[in-house]
Amino acid sequence: MGTHARLGWFFFVAGCAAFGGACRDSGLPAGGVVSVGAGPGGAPSTTSVGGSATTGGGGHGGELPHEAEAWLGLEANPVHLGSGDVTPADVLLAELTTYAAGVRAVSLDVHWSELETEVGLDALAKRVADLRGRGLEVVLVADVVDRRVDNRPARFDGKAWDDPEMLAAIDLTLDAVFARVGNDVTALVLGRDANVYQATFPDAAAPLLQFLTSAVTHATAARPAAPVVAVGLAFAPTPLEKLALATASLGTASAFRYAPGLGSPAVAKATSAAKDLDAMLAIAGTRPLLMTGVRFTSAATLGATAVSQAQLFEGFFAALEPRVSSVRFVNVTRLHDWTPLECARFAEIQKLAVDDPEVLFECASGLRDGADGAKLSWQAFLKASAAYAPP
Repeated sequence: MGTHARLGWFFFVAGCAAFGGACRDSGLPAGGVVSVGAGPGGAPSTTSVGGSATTGGGGHGGELPHEAEAWLGLEANPVHLGSGDVTPADVLLAELTTYAAGVRAVSLDVHWSELETEVGLDALAKRVADLRGRGLEVVLVADVVDRRVDNRPARFDGKAWDDPEMLAAIDLTLDAVFARVGNDVTALVLGRDANVYQATFPDAAAPLLQFLTSAVTHATAARPAAPVVAVGLAFAPTPLEKLALATASLGTASAFRYAPGLGSPAVAKATSAAKDLDAMLAIAGTRPLLMTGVRFTSAATLGATAVSQAQLFEGFFAALEPRVSSVRFVNVTRLHDWTPLECARFAEIQKLAVDDPEVLFECASGLRDGADGAKLSWQAFLKASAAYAPP
């Protein structure tokens, strides 16, 4: 990896307890990413963008890292050894482990429904101010949808995504968020794997596109100093359908999660990361590319191994190096494998069987195992972090 490619560092931290319950995770298991005191079902998944931050709310006005600079993140999901729930000490250890790898920024994943109350907004503002005060960058992921999960407020159940009341409501929510934290976040990502939702619910695909179009238009036009805005999608090697491609075209940046072989009963032990990156960059066009969740699995039931997982990470980082000026944000998911309980919760939320290939893939996608033992992929990550370390 060339020395001209510089990556900043991400601190992947949770904040539901710090949010006073204002955030949780619809697609990741309880305890998967938790803060001190967070209870079952309480923690957000986060993706990170940014670098050295200033205090006092100065903000970036939508600026991403400059060319020849990208940012590397790592989800610091804790693991608890022995019986009982994750403890504050477990959380601290996971955070310190990621700090040791050089991460220095955080992003928060919040449901739309959690941003409709003053309590939730106040908690968000407090959390963001705390992170900025520590010199950390913040990216906000408003996961209005999370793969197959609908995270809109319950009062909109049964309404079409393009219902005028829905469009007006998300605009008001975005205005409120920007008023509280708009100058202190680097990027806003709407939804997670929105194209998976569209494929799962085809009748809702076009209305969701209209909803996201309206929200992105409002977010980018209402406040000139608003953060960079993108819609979160899942990358697949096959060409995007027409509506999904239109969804991918929204925003001032392009955002993808990347998990080759996710959902397949037998994952390939080799993939063309360069080809996949080029496909994402072709969709992004002149916009910067944000990779909000890069993961490979070591699940033996899917034909993967710890060796193949590490090799895929090595191949990915090698392919990233010559493209780093366009791929501005890479978040690796996740530090630890999930526990059986976490896997079961993810399956329940996503309405999948516990032995579904997608569940099996995600459960074994950590860089370290459930006993906190380092996999070969942990060494691959550390090698990449050293190669991309800022001067």
